[in-house]
Amino acid sequence: MRKILLIFLFFLGQNLFGQEYHFDRMIQYKYLSSSFTGIRVITICFDSKDLSHYIVSRTWGEELDTYFTDTKNQIYHRYKTYDINKSNIPEYWYSSKTNDSTKTARLNELCTSISLDQTEVDNTSTKLLLTEYKNDKKKKILYQIEVISKPYDLAVLGLITKALESHFLFCEEIKISQKGLPTSLKMFSGSNIKNEITLIKETTTHFNFTVNQKEIKIKD
Repeated sequence: MRKILLIFLFFLGQNLFGQEYHFDRMIQYKYLSSSFTGIRVITICFDSKDLSHYIVSRTWGEELDTYFTDTKNQIYHRYKTYDINKSNIPEYWYSSKTNDSTKTARLNELCTSISLDQTEVDNTSTKLLLTEYKNDKKKKILYQIEVISKPYDLAVLGLITKALESHFLFCEEIKISQKGLPTSLKMFSGSNIKNEITLIKETTTHFNFTVNQKEIKIKD
């Protein structure tokens, strides 16, 4: 895990020509799944003063896959570290626009086929049970996601849960407070747990990340 933190320190003080972004919060989760062996680590960094940009990194064996998303400019940039044991320097891979009308239409369609139940566990945590159905008739369940969250000073609930499991707490149909930090997330297929994600670290950090405008390659 220390190697992953060193990779983020690589971004500190870069002087490349381009737009600079600041980050001051770091959240880490461990990821277990029935589809692979071992433990993966997901690291999410964002700026408490501007949540329109954030970084999500995932370990894949010895590789580290990193996405930097800029929602204001509707673009994300992808970086790869092929062997975290040998190098802490991420390599730029490609960029992609996020304002694709086809993707937006698909997401809007998916948002009509979900439901959410919210339960206050105690004074310090809330349980959210999100159910996705086959269609908007909401009869056949495809899967369920259970999220346990605790109060947080920033509205990052949708941002983080989307990064963890690409689900739809950001849908306009779901009206919940976004000021929460997920402490655990479980994805169910029937009665079986498919994925299980647990919070392992939350901390402040301070580093700047610069997107080199000269190396951007837009991928369709």
